[in-house]
Amino acid sequence: MLLVRTDWPCFNDYLAALDKPARKNYKACIKRNADLTYSEVPFEREEVEFFMRLWERQLVRGAPIQWVFPVEHVEELALKGELRVFRGGFRALHFIQKRTLYWECHPPMYDKVAHAHLYIAKYMWFNLIRYAIENRMEHLDLGGGNDYWRDHIRNRARYPNPAYKWAYVPLRAKQDPDSEPDYYIRRPECELLLKGS
Repeated sequence: MLLVRTDWPCFNDYLAALDKPARKNYKACIKRNADLTYSEVPFEREEVEFFMRLWERQLVRGAPIQWVFPVEHVEELALKGELRVFRGGFRALHFIQKRTLYWECHPPMYDKVAHAHLYIAKYMWFNLIRYAIENRMEHLDLGGGNDYWRDHIRNRARYPNPAYKWAYVPLRAKQDPDSEPDYYIRRPECELLLKGS
């Protein structure tokens, strides 16, 4: 898990807690995508399938990827009310999955070649975090790594998160993991729990 808290009083407080390079990235991605509108949208199978196939035709971290589930699974989640879908204008689509006390975030999907200069992934992640804070959603799990949050922060080089995802974790959490709640995810239930509870 790579947790981003959503219980900030406002997005600007969250942003102020990030390190300087992350704040600079935020300004750059917002400026480069000023023509886009970020919004939550209803699940539309054709649109989701289009972006899933687009994502699979590209290299992700240097290698082609394949979704571990088909679009039918995503549709089933939507029908059960366990899915939220977000669009970055016409450029990107992102879906997240409801878990117990958190949201599991799948990758933002976009044309990495055509839009390489626009920082689309950063645009989508920052806007999702803003949306979650402003709408009082539960924690976001940006994915990858270990099921124990403090251990993941202490040993982050050991786990498979792309390094860029750490930009979304506040500086204090990275510098002082003991200041963070001692969360873990219990499998297979996918429940976010506090150690000792």
